[in-house]
Amino acid sequence: YIYTAPVGSFRLNVFELYDTYGNAWEWTQDCWNDSYDAAPSDGSAWESGECDRRVLRGGSWLSDSWFLRSTERSWRYRFTGDLDVGFRLAKTLCNIGQHI
Repeated sequence: YIYTAPVGSFRLNVFELYDTYGNAWEWTQDCWNDSYDAAPSDGSAWESGECDRRVLRGGSWLSDSWFLRSTERSWRYRFTGDLDVGFRLAKTLCNIGQHI
C-alpha cells in the first residue's frame, strides 16, 4: 500500500521540524491569491483574496519530485479533503524574557 508516513519517520530538517514536505500537502490559513502582490510581509496569514480556496504547501508522496519543496504552493477548496493532504499545528514562540 502507498500512504503517508507516520510523523517522525524521517530525520529533522535544519529547523528541527519533521515532515515539512513530501509526506502530505499541508493546509495553511492563507486565502488563495494568484501572486504575492500585497501579501503580508510580517509572516501573518493572508486573510484576503479568494478565501473559498486555501493555500497548500510542500507537495506529497503522490506529487512529482518538482513539487517537493517548501516554496511550492497549490490550493484546494475549503472543507475539501484528499488522501495526500494534512495539516501542521504551530505554536507561537515567546519573546526572550517572556514567560509561557
